Amino acid sequence: MEKEVKDITRKQKNIRLIKDNNSILILAVLLLVCFLFVDGYKNGFSNVLVYSSIYGAVCIGLGIVMITGNIDLSVGFMAGVCGIATVLAFNAIYAATGNAVLSLIMGILAAFVAGALLGLLNGFVVAKIGVSPLIATIATNYIFKGLAFYFAKTSFPPTEPTIVKAFAKTQIFGLRWLTPAVILFFVLIALVALWMYKTRFGNALYIVGDNPEAAAFSGISVSRTVLLAYVICGLFAALCGFLMVSFDGYAIYTQGNALATFPISC
Repeated sequence: MEKEVKDITRKQKNIRLIKDNNSILILAVLLLVCFLFVDGYKNGFSNVLVYSSIYGAVCIGLGIVMITGNIDLSVGFMAGVCGIATVLAFNAIYAATGNAVLSLIMGILAAFVAGALLGLLNGFVVAKIGVSPLIATIATNYIFKGLAFYFAKTSFPPTEPTIVKAFAKTQIFGLRWLTPAVILFFVLIALVALWMYKTRFGNALYIVGDNPEAAAFSGISVSRTVLLAYVICGLFAALCGFLMVSFDGYAIYTQGNALATFPISC
């Protein structure tokens, strides 16, 4: 009897897992159809993987915010500002030390600090002040766009671009679609999925998004959870900003256009 109960429980968990991840199954079916019936899709799929690895980090971060029932329309220029911060910090450290590795580390760190601060700004306005996330992030989007334009009106590359470009351009085993950025993207997907399903904070995100009042009654700080979600989104936007610089080999204010979540003129 106990064995039958365990089998039923395991079956129910598997069914729930399939239902919760039905979008992945749909994606797998669509990819299979494209590979089998769309001419030339195999040849262009490498581009899909490469560009997904560059811009996919923003999708992960934005998805975390959306799970809480909010939105962030500023992620495009947030990533752009973080990419600019990468190059500014890289060039400053390289000019002072001549050490490309140290400059790269500090450039990436600068991007994450910028992303965390910009995400904190969005989260504070939405979660603490109570401004509608739609209105708040449209406003900050234009603020970030102004910052990007101020610091990078024209394209400017890192002083030593080779080490910066290596992360997005290095082809492992000579395969164009297999780069450190692609590997990192899939590792991040796996880690975030585990984090969302296996941690208290990950579960709190779902509860807040499903019913904020019930979340508050269960002891979850709704405002704190939303605030942290925006900070995490900013960190993922920072990663995307660095990867855009690594892929393009330079920073420019228009890099945020590719990630604009609503039509915007430049």
